[in-house]
Amino acid sequence: MKNLWKILSLILVLAVMVCALTLITASANEAAAPEIRQNLYYGENIKMMYAVPEGSTALQYRYNRFVLNDNPENANDGKWEWTEWTDAEKYATQNIDNDGNMYDVYMAAGVPAQKLDTIFEVRFVGDEKAVKTYSGLEYLYERLYIDKDEITNDQKNMYESLLTYAGYAQTLLVKYDYTALGSYAYVTTENADQATGIYAGEVTLTPSITKGINQIIVATVNSSPVELANDDSYKLPLEGGKYYEVVFETTKPTTTVSTSIAEYASVNNWADATKYLTIKLDNIITATAAGGTNTGKYYTNGNNWRIYQGEGGTVTFAALNTDIKSVKVSYVSENNGVLTLDGSEIPSDTVVNVEKNSVTFGVENGDEGKGQARITAIEVVYYSVEDCVECAYSEYVSDGNATCNVNGTKTRTCSRCGKTETVTDEGSMSKDYCIASSDYDKDENEHWKVCTVCGEICGEKEQHSPTDAACETCGYVKTEEGGGDTETTKAWTLVTDASNLAVGDQIIIVANNYDFALSTNQKDNNRGAAVVTKNGNVITFNDSDGVQIITLEAGAAEGTFAFYVSGTNTGYLYAAGGVNSNYLRTEASVTTKGSWNISIDSTGVATVKAVDENTNRNILKYYSSTQLFSCYASGQKDICIYKLQ
Repeated sequence: MKNLWKILSLILVLAVMVCALTLITASANEAAAPEIRQNLYYGENIKMMYAVPEGSTALQYRYNRFVLNDNPENANDGKWEWTEWTDAEKYATQNIDNDGNMYDVYMAAGVPAQKLDTIFEVRFVGDEKAVKTYSGLEYLYERLYIDKDEITNDQKNMYESLLTYAGYAQTLLVKYDYTALGSYAYVTTENADQATGIYAGEVTLTPSITKGINQIIVATVNSSPVELANDDSYKLPLEGGKYYEVVFETTKPTTTVSTSIAEYASVNNWADATKYLTIKLDNIITATAAGGTNTGKYYTNGNNWRIYQGEGGTVTFAALNTDIKSVKVSYVSENNGVLTLDGSEIPSDTVVNVEKNSVTFGVENGDEGKGQARITAIEVVYYSVEDCVECAYSEYVSDGNATCNVNGTKTRTCSRCGKTETVTDEGSMSKDYCIASSDYDKDENEHWKVCTVCGEICGEKEQHSPTDAACETCGYVKTEEGGGDTETTKAWTLVTDASNLAVGDQIIIVANNYDFALSTNQKDNNRGAAVVTKNGNVITFNDSDGVQIITLEAGAAEGTFAFYVSGTNTGYLYAAGGVNSNYLRTEASVTTKGSWNISIDSTGVATVKAVDENTNRNILKYYSSTQLFSCYASGQKDICIYKLQ
């Protein structure tokens, strides 16, 4: 349906000019009749349409028609007469002028195009007089010649095509029997080899336009897309008495790419509360966030990618060697922040027409400038890039994925279509990519590290440091035997990364900046201290020095360690003080009070904390005043962890 409401209003005539003065006065005291507005509908046939303010009295219509007499000697003999008044069908309630005023819209009966001059009358239900006598032909001439300055070129073309259609139909009516007219239809064409005209049965239409590079031909019939044959022709089946408007156009094929942020984050292993500035939807389309320290962060709470107004945050969608047709961004508004484009608000899920290489959205209108757009999904439609006849490739660039025992790959990209080619980067494997173990292997003269990937020695073997004490690098200590008893001096190395600790490791706990380690002496409520010797990051002591060696086991909570100790007080160290006492004792089995979270900074200072929820005196520390180790809520001296190499 095509309809555009007339600006002119039709007003009910209240009285004839020859009325008596008393009658005119009476009419003036009556309420003014509602306004009636008029339009034309055409699809399968032509209908008069009327609109009155919402809630007005309903409308009735009638029209004038030619009725044949029952005279066998003259079949064309007849007369014109009015139909009975009929209630008009209510079509819709609409805001015709987009000004907030609603109208009830009514539709009269349809007539074929050849009867465009049929005269209609309309009145309010209960009123004996017609408001207006009018025809579709009169409407079209008013619009084309009286209201001509108020209509657009599209409207003008539409009205003229309808008049042409009616003219063809009238010609047929004159030349042929009325009954023959039913098999013909009027077809208007644009960009077709076939001219506008009257056709019957079926017509095959072919485009008169040619495709350019990277273009396709599309067609619409009465504004609805239709599927074309391989040669871009269209076979149009016709129904008699109907109107068809066929338009061929050239356009570019499009490609649609989309993703939810949840899906993209999962595939690309995004971490919570981490900044990611780029989303690559495919080889052509990239979304890029720009702003301050928070814009571009991904959060698992809501699975969204955040753009912050306060940081001047933006998100840009860019295409490689083509134009973007449209962008649709789904997002959740925080603090009333909304995406904007050139100062205009872009609500979530709005399809924004772009028709250029890139587009940048900002965030505005947030409360106190603190608005956010939390993006949850993206859809981009771009004009497809066809494969080049001959791609213009860049030089190959390493993908950075070579290892010490496997060659990596390298990729080159076409600067025209974005196509990529990836091949093996021969000779890229290198021992420079070896991943060294955290611990040293050693013998009595040298130490070295082994690659965790290929199992070979990383670099060169090195000599132990020239000292009678432990090697400063690997902690190796020579064992000296005396005249009867043999005493072993062991070397322990400072741990500077908690990830280097594992179940089964043997460790000692040492006061930071003091030469004391947690001892085997279990007192009532704490542990004593034993003297150790520090040499750089290595500690040595003798078996007889009373240092408590701890074996790491799995704690009762995930990700925690239990501290197993043997000797006079065999069991597991635990924070025994609850919420009131600074205690460190030994228990027979592992509980949450004896399950420890361990974190270590780069200098080796360790935070060792029991995870029991009912214990707040749970941080293992060194108390320097009386040289003991226990658990505290805060304060006291830091500790370090040394591991046996």
